[in-house]
Amino acid sequence: MGSAQARPEWPDQGPALQGFGPGYQPGGVCSEARTDLPRRFRLDGMVTANGGPIRGARVEPGRLVGNAASGAALQGEQWKGVRLQAAVDCVAGAALEVQARIAAVKKDPERGAGGALLYEVDVLDPATSAWLPLCSKVDGDSGKGDIMALAFAGEWDASGVFHDTPGTFTFACTTSAAVKCAHWGYGPWDAQAAPAIHRRDAHQACIRMARADYCGDGQARTKLGTEINIWDSEKMRSPAPPKPGAGFEAAWRPEGAICIQHARYPDLLQSGLQCARPHCESQEEATNLAPARSLLLFNESMLPSRSAALRSASR
Repeated sequence: MGSAQARPEWPDQGPALQGFGPGYQPGGVCSEARTDLPRRFRLDGMVTANGGPIRGARVEPGRLVGNAASGAALQGEQWKGVRLQAAVDCVAGAALEVQARIAAVKKDPERGAGGALLYEVDVLDPATSAWLPLCSKVDGDSGKGDIMALAFAGEWDASGVFHDTPGTFTFACTTSAAVKCAHWGYGPWDAQAAPAIHRRDAHQACIRMARADYCGDGQARTKLGTEINIWDSEKMRSPAPPKPGAGFEAAWRPEGAICIQHARYPDLLQSGLQCARPHCESQEEATNLAPARSLLLFNESMLPSRSAALRSASR
């Protein structure tokens, strides 16, 4: 993992959970309207660039691991050319499989010391037989270099809930909240989050915070490139110095915000929140509202005008 000094003081975030597209725009997968994302990939059925089966495929912290038919472990660049299957969920409930491939592999510059790898992933469009990039540059993102993907065990559903589904894993692009949270020190595998804290909870709470998913329903209420100040109750990450015009925004758990001082972007809440959240002015007030010994993440953001600030009534 990168050192604390290497982390941005006020990192930028965005609304995407996994960050797929806009280059990935397939056609002809479902006969009716569908999700346009392959939410999960299969660990079984993977084959090497030479067509040999991969045995024991799994996700370890930040990378895919497995063995060739000979029993030799696949390392780094040996994952280049691997073919695998992804599932696209259709509106009617069917899950149709599409082919995917790993086109390139490189060390994650943010987490390279821990062995994490980034993957360039392509998905086959069944309508055109063209390979489309799963990840591509998004307008407004401040990231530099290639847009690649990090591997995570399990999968997220449309509401942003994580499922540890056996035999599956997923990718998230480096522009996504899932990867940014891992780079900020809240990866689901980070040692400093265990054993007292469930590492997955820290990652989930961070994703909700990064996306301003106040209700924990998968609806992002933020804008790409917005900077926020981040810290937590267990001192895995310390707050950066405050900025003029900024203030405490909310406290977060895996299910969303537990209380809110102001909305990051009131203009994205024209119809209000679809959930009741109490008001809180500080970390201390938020802590008093949470169950004892809860893992909490906190953030600051720029204050909107007082007339636009969110004032959710307490239950």
